[in-house]
Amino acid sequence: MKNCLLTKISKTVFIRKYLLLLLLIGMATFASAQQRNGYLGLEAGVYIVEPYDPGVGVHFSGNAEVANDMFLGAEIGVVKFHRLDKPYLPLLARFSMMPALRSGKARLLVVLAPGYGFYDDSYRRGGLYYKSKGGFAFYGGMGAAFKGKRNGYLTVTIGYSTFGFTNAGHKSNIDGVGIRFGGLFR
Repeated sequence: MKNCLLTKISKTVFIRKYLLLLLLIGMATFASAQQRNGYLGLEAGVYIVEPYDPGVGVHFSGNAEVANDMFLGAEIGVVKFHRLDKPYLPLLARFSMMPALRSGKARLLVVLAPGYGFYDDSYRRGGLYYKSKGGFAFYGGMGAAFKGKRNGYLTVTIGYSTFGFTNAGHKSNIDGVGIRFGGLFR
């Protein structure tokens, strides 16, 4: 009974810490994006991985321009894989480039996003207790940002994604192709 209560308390504290961290990063990124030509992004993603069924996710990012058409920011998200009991929560640094193309209606979009994925699942099989944690997470992709109305863009990228896990000291990854689509607002 005591272990069950402590597990529930630790999960609640974990979720609150994660949400507070996301709020602080979002506020800091938004504030820095207001000083320069930054952008806020919202994307949906589909991750085609084997041996699992495809995963789906939602990602929010805030990005500040550090040089012409080069951006640095933070990204938070939630990814759910069919065969995993709980969602995977990536917190990533985001490096992106959006050089203009000749047409002026679209921009090339290159994204590199390394970071850490939070995952916490505990279960018991037979007499053994297992605990699975998150690990290194990464998304790298290339695509396009299509000019919309005012300062908005519709985006699509395709690239490589990996989601890391640690279970009883053993590290493993879910690797695959990630396809993201969404919008960004400058």
